[in-house]
Amino acid sequence: MIRHLVSIQQIEKAKREEKIIHMTAAQVMKDFAQFGVHLHFSGETTRAYEELFDQLLPVIRRMTISGNRKLQAILYQIDVNPGKHSTSKEKTDEAEHITQTILERELVKVLTRMYFSEKSQE
Repeated sequence: MIRHLVSIQQIEKAKREEKIIHMTAAQVMKDFAQFGVHLHFSGETTRAYEELFDQLLPVIRRMTISGNRKLQAILYQIDVNPGKHSTSKEKTDEAEHITQTILERELVKVLTRMYFSEKSQE
């Protein structure tokens, strides 16, 4: 429903905007810090997605392999549907998919917040 406010083109464009990249990185770090997972963002916007992905993937992989309930709580906090990931894929593929989905959802959250902020200023 909220996703309809943000088009694929807007997402792709936003992935290249420095301000949005920094806001998304901050959102990812904030959400994961609540669960004791501390991430670092160097500020290098050209590699931001890869940098965050590379840090998150091993964390998500460990959680999917161990069946960690913390993963369910993180997915709930970020607003990612955990049932969407209950597949028969290998756990490593599942972890990659979940990590990508998390990063995309965090970006959409930032864009949605900006959208409503702009609307309220009109």
